[in-house]
Order: sequence, then structure tokens, then C-alpha cells
Amino acid sequence: MRKPVTHFLNTELPLELNHSYNNLYMEITNDNNQLKPNIDYDEKNNFQLKKIIIVLICILLIIIAVISLLQMLKVPKKQSSEIIFPSPTAVESKIKFPLTPTDILPTNTGVFEEEMPEEIKKIAEQKQALKFSLPVTQPEFSIAFDYGEDKFIVSLNPPQATALEKFQLWLQNNYPAIPIDRFVFR
Repeated sequence: MRKPVTHFLNTELPLELNHSYNNLYMEITNDNNQLKPNIDYDEKNNFQLKKIIIVLICILLIIIAVISLLQMLKVPKKQSSEIIFPSPTAVESKIKFPLTPTDILPTNTGVFEEEMPEEIKKIAEQKQALKFSLPVTQPEFSIAFDYGEDKFIVSLNPPQATALEKFQLWLQNNYPAIPIDRFVFR
């Protein structure tokens, strides 16, 4: 037989406390008709959960303490702020060098001054000018530069024979010094 707890040790609980313990019942057992509390299943689980949380917090605190102790042991002790370097030994030299060096001017820098032929100079200048103007796109062809091969890449549009003629005419009018062997046709 279950009765709500309203009396505990022959004293009446305050009304607020009585309402907060709705799930707490007293059970009459067969042993001398004594009243024993019967705690609901939820309250048993809550109690076990609280015990587990307390144990986990204690373990966490122990781990933190051990880690901090290990870090304190790893930190090297501060040495004195004065660092002593080994000093050089003094050996007197019998040879006396002059205190002011004498200036020796070079007679040869290793560069041989040579004039480039005018034809090579024009090719280099026009090649550089064409590189700066890339990419060139015309209706019949387009030009790019391949730095690996050091050549210009010409893509001809169909019909290729007509496009090749137009390209050669364009090259003669704009960059006549660049030879045709500096171009690769695709």
C-alpha cells in the first residue's frame, strides 16, 4: 500500500515541501509495519547521474593538476642574466701591417666591349617590340610566344593557305627584321 508522504517521523511537512516531493511515497512493509521511503525511478537515475558527474569532475581536476605539474618540471630554471662568452687569447704578432690599405685599381673587369651588328640589333629590338604587343589577334591568324622554345606561335584560321599569305604580308609590313624561322605555325 502506497501513501503520499505527508508525515515523516510524526511531523507534518510544510505545504511547499510536500508539493515538491510529489513522487516520494512511503511504503508499508511487512517488517513490523514500518514506513520506508520509496524513491521513484527518475530520482534514482538523477542521483546516479550526479555521482557520475562528481567523479568525472574529480578526475578532470586530477588530470589538470598532473599536467600543470609536468609543465612546471619541464620549464628550465632561469639562468643568470649575465652570459659569459669565452674570451679570445691574446697572441702578439711580430708582423706589423700598415694601417691604411693601398688602393689598387682594376685594369680589366672581365667584360669585353663588342659592338653588336646592326642586323642582330634590329632583330632583337623588333622581337622585343612584338613580345610586348602580344597577344596579336587578326581575323586570319593569332600570335603568342612560347618562352620554352623562344619562338612565336602562329595559329592560322581556315583557309590556312590564305591565312599564311596574310600573315607573311603583315610580318613584312610591321616587323621586317624578324626572320620567318622564329615562328612556329599551328
